[in-house]
Amino acid sequence: MNEVQQKLIRVLNELLHYYFDLHMEDISIEILQGKTESSIIMSGYPSIVDREELKALSKKLNKPRQEELEEYYWNLVGTVDSSEQMNLVSMLIDSANVELDNGKLTLQVYRRH
Repeated sequence: MNEVQQKLIRVLNELLHYYFDLHMEDISIEILQGKTESSIIMSGYPSIVDREELKALSKKLNKPRQEELEEYYWNLVGTVDSSEQMNLVSMLIDSANVELDNGKLTLQVYRRH
């Protein structure tokens, strides 16, 4: 397993924790790996939907990536509580799309290599 794959697994793990915290049902995961960028697409059906929280999540995940601090943040993956998970993920990805359609929450995150 290469470094790119290891980092994707860590991001995926944090996203999966977030989905479980939302009591998601029927979670599906798709990982797309390209030469210069990878993405993770997760979807599922949350038991409760707070549209304001989803707007805040989208804003949080689309903060600029901080590559100079990335090694430090990688060491924190898996050690922060659920309230900080998405803050940590936002430091490790380049962008994200958050979409709610017919009760299905889809989250796609992008990371350049």
